[in-house]
Amino acid sequence: MPSGKLPPASARYCSRRDPRQDAPNDLRRTFAALAHKEQATLEQIQLSLGHSSIETTERYLGVRQDLADAPCDRLALRVVVSP
Repeated sequence: MPSGKLPPASARYCSRRDPRQDAPNDLRRTFAALAHKEQATLEQIQLSLGHSSIETTERYLGVRQDLADAPCDRLALRVVVSP
């Protein structure tokens, strides 16, 4: 998408708003918050926003990763140590 050009749905929304009421990143933050609310993973949101670091996405959303429920914990792998 060319820089400065909004998708049609965003352009319609913005045309009904006073642009002085919104900060430049309000649409991005709204997208991120809605995606997170609907259970999108932080990694998916990170990629969508173009963040190079997951920590940036965490700060953007004001959340932290849920490391108590890490994907690797669901794999039921066993480590076998040979003598």
